[in-house]
Amino acid sequence: MHEIVDRNINSSFEMQCYVRVAEAVANPINGLDDFHLSEMTARPLGNGQIELDLIGVLTHNGKPVILEGIVFNEQRSN
Repeated sequence: MHEIVDRNINSSFEMQCYVRVAEAVANPINGLDDFHLSEMTARPLGNGQIELDLIGVLTHNGKPVILEGIVFNEQRSN
């Protein structure tokens, strides 16, 4: 994700971001195997940051879930 954070947010960026988030959600190692991603929005915050909102459903009961305000920073920690 870090390599795309500093790009302009357009339809290409949003598609790349959605694919990466969907892959992360689908990976059982990340502990989100009961969540199915259906929508995502991305907003630039400036200073190499983007904010994501994720919308999906819990697979075991079908209840909708909204995860808001997830912030990604361009800088990686050392």
